[in-house]
Amino acid sequence: MKKNKNLYLTIIVVLIISGLLGFSYYLNNKGVEASNLPKDALRDPVIREAYEYVVENPEFLDYIPCYCNCYRLGHKNIKDCFVSKFKSDGNVVFDHHGAG
Repeated sequence: MKKNKNLYLTIIVVLIISGLLGFSYYLNNKGVEASNLPKDALRDPVIREAYEYVVENPEFLDYIPCYCNCYRLGHKNIKDCFVSKFKSDGNVVFDHHGAG
C-alpha cells in the first residue's frame, strides 16, 4: 500500500512540474517579438498588448469599427490602426496610429 501511495505522489508531482514548465514555456514564447513592434508600442505595456493581440487575432478585428475618425487615413476597421500590412512571408508592417 505504501508503494502505491509513493507512486501516486510521484506521478502527481511530475504532472505538476510538467504543467508549470509547459505554462512557463507558453508565457515566454507567446506574442510578438519586441524587436518587431514599433518603438511607440514598447513604452506602455497596454499598448504593447494591443499590438500583440492584433497580430495574433487579425480575423476578429476586421469586424470592429474604429471610432477615432481615422477613416480619413484609409482605415476600415480597428485592425488598420495597428497594422498596415501582413506580408506573405509572415512579417508585419505596423501602423503607428494605434500607439497614440
